[in-house]
Amino acid sequence: MKKSFVLGLVLVVLLLSGCKMLTALFGKVTVTFDLNGGHINGSTEKVTRTGDPEDKFLLPQNPFKNATAAGTRYRFDGWRAKESSYNFDYETFIDEKKQVATFPEGDITYVATWTIDW
Repeated sequence: MKKSFVLGLVLVVLLLSGCKMLTALFGKVTVTFDLNGGHINGSTEKVTRTGDPEDKFLLPQNPFKNATAAGTRYRFDGWRAKESSYNFDYETFIDEKKQVATFPEGDITYVATWTIDW
């Protein structure tokens, strides 16, 4: 057998077995957090986290949205997935005390959700 065929066969077996080493060979996952009009410590730039699927990461801390000139105030309500209907499940996906999440299998963007807080 040719070496390239054997290597390809090994990669397929590793992929089917869910080997994390294979993920490292093909790149990292990026999770992007769009602040949706808010900011973190004055920065309105999107926040990104990059890592391997199933690894843990810290969520962006203390997002805030300034009150409007008319005095409308906002409360941060969490993150909503932009690309799909999947949202963070705060019961199982995040450690509430540490605000830790798990990288998904692929790149994804989450958008901050805000509620008017009179």
